[in-house]
Amino acid sequence: MPAIELEVLENPSSFRKIAAVAWKNMHDASVYGHLPLDAEPLEAWIAAERERTGQRVSFTHCVARAIAVTLKRNPDANCMVRGGRLYRRKQVDVFLQVALNMGEDIALGKADLSGVVIRNADQLAVHEIESTLKAKVAKLRAGKDAAFSKTKSLTDRLPPWLLRHVLKLVDRIQYDWNLKVPWLGIPPDPFGGAAVSSVGMLNVPWGYAPFFPFGRLCCQLCVSSVREEPVVREGKIEVGRVLHLTVTFDHRVLDGVQAARLCHDLQSLLLNPETLNNTP
Repeated sequence: MPAIELEVLENPSSFRKIAAVAWKNMHDASVYGHLPLDAEPLEAWIAAERERTGQRVSFTHCVARAIAVTLKRNPDANCMVRGGRLYRRKQVDVFLQVALNMGEDIALGKADLSGVVIRNADQLAVHEIESTLKAKVAKLRAGKDAAFSKTKSLTDRLPPWLLRHVLKLVDRIQYDWNLKVPWLGIPPDPFGGAAVSSVGMLNVPWGYAPFFPFGRLCCQLCVSSVREEPVVREGKIEVGRVLHLTVTFDHRVLDGVQAARLCHDLQSLLLNPETLNNTP
């Protein structure tokens, strides 16, 4: 039984065929984009959603939902490269990065970062993504996630030179051979097709996130803090609330036209948040 449900992407463009073999790794083919968004409609919607559900819905949850819907609408973007060919994921999974410990550990460089995969995120409303993430993070922080505990124990014991070889072997087995590796406690497709990181929680205006070398993401999104900045509305300069969203694309998977389409769909959803929970 395969580790990841995949299907060959039939009849890709000539560019995508060449790109899949021209660049060996996704970080060699990274393309970066920057979307400054009027945050006021989304802020108002989040406030109403918190009131309606009693849950702490955030910009990060909204962006996770938006990229899931976007990939569902554009399934040819939800791909990975393996063996020089493009393979399309059959489900939309989104990875959200989380810090397991905060406070002084960050200054000491000891903050332990992990993440949670939201499976079939396109089938979950924003508040359901929030509750799913909250439950999984609580389990991680309490040390009750068996897979994470097993992986962390292994990485803590291995010397760096051996750890790198183990990670490369796992990457080869899980993605290139599409086999499960339960003996390491690593779940199938641990990063999904897209990842979302929040720098806004650290009060950072905006930044770009790199691809993790041993994952097969098609895109990585970074959510900023919201700040007051000059904006133009109806030809006049005003002070507005702006959310900066940055995106890293794997150019082997997405060409410029596809990347622009994804950015357009993301922008449309986040500027019209009343559509976020609509079935894609």
